[in-house]
Amino acid sequence: MTVYITASPPRNPAEPTLIPGDPERLTRAERIKNGVPVDDETWRELTVAVHGVNVLVEAD
Repeated sequence: MTVYITASPPRNPAEPTLIPGDPERLTRAERIKNGVPVDDETWRELTVAVHGVNVLVEAD
């Protein structure tokens, strides 16, 4: 059934037909390749939280 669904023409020709789990697999592959995006405020909070617990935080 998966092959049938993914072989079907997509509603939007610019986007592939996805099945449950595909968005998560695509996101995982992207993050393995490029890392997990973290906004500046969250990064600041993380660096404050690990201060004093012997965790090395590299600066950009």
